[in-house]
Amino acid sequence: MKFSKIPYERPDTAKIISESASIVSAVKNAKSVSDVMEQYKKFKKTFKNIYTMSALVYIRHTVDTRDEFYNKENDFIDETARYLKRRELIFTVK
Repeated sequence: MKFSKIPYERPDTAKIISESASIVSAVKNAKSVSDVMEQYKKFKKTFKNIYTMSALVYIRHTVDTRDEFYNKENDFIDETARYLKRRELIFTVK
């Protein structure tokens, strides 16, 4: 697939927050290592999409800083990245 054809979809931060809270809760209540690993896989899947979309926005924004759509998406990613990073840290610390 050509880079220009990779679809961009704005990350749903409310969904990510909800999913990450559910994952953290499941880890706290895990009965085995395999339970924790299952949650870790869910965590990685959830955040992999965020990282992919963030990279896509960054590249497309950098290639043409006049593109208003990607200007706004880049601002959105910048604003939410710090909060989502905290969500990520909650999982990795607990």
